[in-house]
Amino acid sequence: SIGRHKRKNMTTNKILSLDHVSAGYNGKAKIMDICLDIHEHDFLLVTGHNGSGKTTMIRTMMGLIKPMEGRVLMWQNNMPVRNLNIGYLPQYNNIDKQFPISAFDTVMGGLTQCRRLWGGCNHNNRQQVMETMRQMGVDNLANLHIGQLSGGQLQRVLLSRALVANPQLIVLDEPSTYMDNTAETQMMELLNNMRQQSTVVMVTHNPIVNHMQYNMRLIRVENGRITS
Repeated sequence: SIGRHKRKNMTTNKILSLDHVSAGYNGKAKIMDICLDIHEHDFLLVTGHNGSGKTTMIRTMMGLIKPMEGRVLMWQNNMPVRNLNIGYLPQYNNIDKQFPISAFDTVMGGLTQCRRLWGGCNHNNRQQVMETMRQMGVDNLANLHIGQLSGGQLQRVLLSRALVANPQLIVLDEPSTYMDNTAETQMMELLNNMRQQSTVVMVTHNPIVNHMQYNMRLIRVENGRITS
């Protein structure tokens, strides 16, 4: 079927499963009886109309929402674990663009050791931040306040933050918002390369990426349920 191509020379170990999961807000379910297995090196494209339950599903997947029913299971090297190293790009509209922070420090916040009160980042960490920003074409914006960035620039800075720690699982909610075609292609090529060591889940209500070109697995969510 579309997007379900055979993985060549890659393991198919599961990294995360939603086991008959229902979840939502204020006691009202937004997703119902979701069953989904995600494997190492998967590249998932989750689609559906606004309000279909896509964001609720990925927030539950990441542990930001507790299931009302069912379980979220995680593995590393075929062993069950309580947490995974997850890089997350939330929806653009949820970002406080007035927060007093530079583009560089925003990306550096994606490194756990750099969030400590008294610091913890060394020269190698800073080089890692700049290299990730360079890959996304925003290294020249490092010293700018995030409020000075255009929508597309800020989106690429936030994507850099999600990718900088080389996470096991990368979750992107509407990542191409405000990106032009060139920036989106650059992002897709980078993500496609990162799947060699990571698993990528991308959410969009209006997929304009060519999921066949990038060997993505297509998941459709409608009315809180997976339909394909």
